[in-house]
Formats: sequence, C-alpha cells, structure tokens
Amino acid sequence: MIRDRVGGRRSMAGGVVLDISIIGLIVGLVLGGISVAKELFREAEYSRVAKYVGDWKKVYDLYHQRTGVVLGDHLHAPTTMVNGAVAVPRSRLGTSGGSINAQRICHQTAADKDLDDEHAIQVSSLDLFDLLAAAGLKPPQNYGLDSADRFPYQDERGQRAVLRVCFQWNKPGTPSGAGNVMALSGVTPALAAHLDHFIDGEVNALGGRLRQHEHALPRRYGQPAVRWGDDGSGSQSPLTDKLPHLTAHWAMDR
Repeated sequence: MIRDRVGGRRSMAGGVVLDISIIGLIVGLVLGGISVAKELFREAEYSRVAKYVGDWKKVYDLYHQRTGVVLGDHLHAPTTMVNGAVAVPRSRLGTSGGSINAQRICHQTAADKDLDDEHAIQVSSLDLFDLLAAAGLKPPQNYGLDSADRFPYQDERGQRAVLRVCFQWNKPGTPSGAGNVMALSGVTPALAAHLDHFIDGEVNALGGRLRQHEHALPRRYGQPAVRWGDDGSGSQSPLTDKLPHLTAHWAMDR
C-alpha cells in the first residue's frame, strides 16, 4: 500500500511537471506569434510608406514633364534648382556671384509651427500644393490621414510618428549630396533602412540615392556601410523612450 501511495505521488508530480511544460510551451508559442504578428504589421506599414514616398517621386517627375522645370523654378529662365524662382531673383538671372537663398518647398497648414531647425533650411514662400495645382496635379493618396504631404505610422515601439515630404536644393558640399532632393523628415532609423532598401537595394545611410541628412561626415570612397541613426560624431544617442527622428534626402533625377 505504501508503495502504491509513493507511486501515485510520483505519477501526480510527473503530471504536474508535464502540465507546466505544456503551459510554458503554449505561452511561448503565443508570445512568439504576437511578436511575429507585430513584425509583419510593421513591415506592411513600412511598405505602405515606401509606396507613398515613391508616388511623390512620380508626382515630382510629372511636374517637370508638364512644365519643363523643377518645382518652384523660373518657367522662362530655369535655374534647374528647386525653388529657383525665389532662390535666384529675376534681377540676378544670368549673373554670377552672391549667395543663393536656398529654401525647402513644403505645404504649410494653419496648425504648423515654424519648420526651421538646426538641420533644416528655411521654408519657401511657395506652397507645394499650390505649385502642383497650377500644373494640374494632385498630391499622392495617403489613405485620408492628416494632410497629404505627411504619412502617420507606428514606429517599432508602437509610438505614433509622422513622415513629412518637402523638396529642396542642396548646395555643393552637402554631406547628403548636392542638387535637388526630396526631404523626408520624421523618419525613424528602422523606417529609413526600409526606405533605403526600397530605393537603393541596400542599406547605407551615406551611400546611394537616399542618405541621412544629419550625418556629420562626408561620404568617402571605400568607406563601409553606415547605419541609419549614426550621426558620425562618435557619440551615442541618449537612452530615451522616444526613438530618434531623422531627415533623409532622396536625390532626384533632375
């Protein structure tokens, strides 16, 4: 009888261990499934953002096809610069010398504050939407969210972020590249890496057509790939609950 009791207790103990193992396995599978689902959701959202940014590139090119100039340039005496009509007044056309008043072309809403910051140039008096409307064009669809020049998304921590589209001309020597660019602000490092792969087929914050604006060092031949979020200063970003928001410059074809 004593042996039967001992054997019964061992059987019960083995059953409890087995039950705990099964529960642990189920919990692991559930948590793993949630993690995979979040990753799939984020990738799908980043793909929507990439399509939206690609559609802006198409609109920019269509504007040039219809008008013969880039956004904000002189129609009859083009400078090939975004915002050239403001940056190079008519009185200086055909002359050399003097500083160029480079400004970015955005769409300003009544709720917007001044967009200028230490990494950005001033905002032009020309409005992005007005220029498109004058050429018979409309901004890309952003699924009816906010203004059409921005795209809300969730970052990898589940926090709300907003990508914003502007266009500008970068002077020679700009680390992110000279010439006309699409300026994408409010971009987290993970989204920037996704967009970089979408545009260039590789991830390098200082290489290809999409580059990080905040980087302190110019691109050098043979330099290894640089991660998005690395500013080149050698300092580490402070640990905060909010992910850093970067500005990426996509070099336009014209």
